[in-house]
Amino acid sequence: MKREKIKIGELARLYLEEMKLTYKKLTYEERVTVINKYFLNFFCKEDKAVNGFTIDEMSEFRKYVSSLEVSVSRKNLIFSTTRRLLTFAEENEYLDFVTSEKLIKCLRSIRKDKEISSKLCFWTNEQFDSFIKTFDKKDQKWKYYFLLTYWGALRMGEINALTWEDIDFNNHSVFINKSVDRDGVISSPKTKSSKASVDLPTFLVKELNKWKQSVKPEKDSDFIFFNNHIVARTSIRRMMLKHEKLASLDPIKFHGLRHSMASRMINQGCNPLLVSKHLRHASTQQTLDTYSHLFPSATSGLMDRLV
Repeated sequence: MKREKIKIGELARLYLEEMKLTYKKLTYEERVTVINKYFLNFFCKEDKAVNGFTIDEMSEFRKYVSSLEVSVSRKNLIFSTTRRLLTFAEENEYLDFVTSEKLIKCLRSIRKDKEISSKLCFWTNEQFDSFIKTFDKKDQKWKYYFLLTYWGALRMGEINALTWEDIDFNNHSVFINKSVDRDGVISSPKTKSSKASVDLPTFLVKELNKWKQSVKPEKDSDFIFFNNHIVARTSIRRMMLKHEKLASLDPIKFHGLRHSMASRMINQGCNPLLVSKHLRHASTQQTLDTYSHLFPSATSGLMDRLV
């Protein structure tokens, strides 16, 4: 098989094989779905030669993806995955550089404007407080689970993987160094920047310390919330929904707790760099891209304060 004659079905297989070695399970499975459901499905014939791609075909693919009734994030994921696939083809000499660059340019991401970004779902400070107040003593574990998730701006895999030794009671912080997937497999956090310590409010650290004394873990390496670190994610969402109803709140996704903390920080005057650091984003630009629509209110009256 000559490199320049490789078929797109074979290219996709080789690319996914490489991805499986470097990406986490859920990320890999998501990319498999994207390539099979959208890319290969659109081009239909897996025996089409990779070097037979044309600018017109890739432009039609962009129009097709843009017309799908899926979120902007999903569309951009399809574009970015396809761009990586084409880059892989060029790096392995299945496509020449000039052609691959022209094809990749056809797949620019869709910009998330203010109107789209404003649909980001989160709670106000008062709404979160009303949510937490619905937990009583018998639900104490869940109360601290959601408090730590919120104040630490943690992802579900990160909060589920926490052990007692990750809490620094002296410096009022939590060290995020691992994540657990839905199958109970523990690995490093989502990105390199995700591995870091984040500050916690004093009141929460004191409450967690008291709770630790009451539950009496056998060792500090024990998981904080779930003894075997495995819990059905549906159970977590069910518990969250139950207390949302008790607080008469519109439901938000679990990840909305992270958005809620970002909103709280921005509305209380924290600059993008501090918000980015707390959320452990790869860059401040990522924070601005996600929450740019919230920052204007934070600068309201700024000029008068400078006078």
